[in-house]
Amino acid sequence: MSTQNLALWTRLGRVEPFGAVMKAFAGTFTNKMDAKGRVSVPAEFRDVLKTLGSAAIIARPTLHSPSIECAPLEYLERDRQVVQQSAAPLSAAQHRLRLRLFGSARRLSFDPEGRVMLPEEFIARANLSLKGMVSFAGVDETFEIWEPAALKAAQDEAEKRLLEQIERGDGGLG
Repeated sequence: MSTQNLALWTRLGRVEPFGAVMKAFAGTFTNKMDAKGRVSVPAEFRDVLKTLGSAAIIARPTLHSPSIECAPLEYLERDRQVVQQSAAPLSAAQHRLRLRLFGSARRLSFDPEGRVMLPEEFIARANLSLKGMVSFAGVDETFEIWEPAALKAAQDEAEKRLLEQIERGDGGLG
């Protein structure tokens, strides 16, 4: 990593000043799920969790795709603060948001081999198969668990749409 890139990533909080310790989930990995619904979380993601001081993850169905969103446990506190600021207290909108964010969430703990057991409803929602392959995609502060072909299709579509946005001149982030 160049000195310039290191300085940028350090300012963004992604690298410790004297080391390359990532605080973001990055990369795509594929592992096999066993017959009980256990799957090994990639070592790189477990390292990020360890750096962040999280011994377990919070998981819930992703809102916009057939996948499972995972994050450090502390992510729930941030969600709680966002909900409190997003709508009038005790409003129907705030209740729906709380129900979605917190009602669907499950704490997943790691076994000694670095595996988590996915709940049956999550396996069904993400169209995963017991004894099948499972892909993990880093998404900065979170990572997602996908059926491998669905992840590939989503990544291809995302790249296509970003390129179209860039060609239109809107920078791809609109």
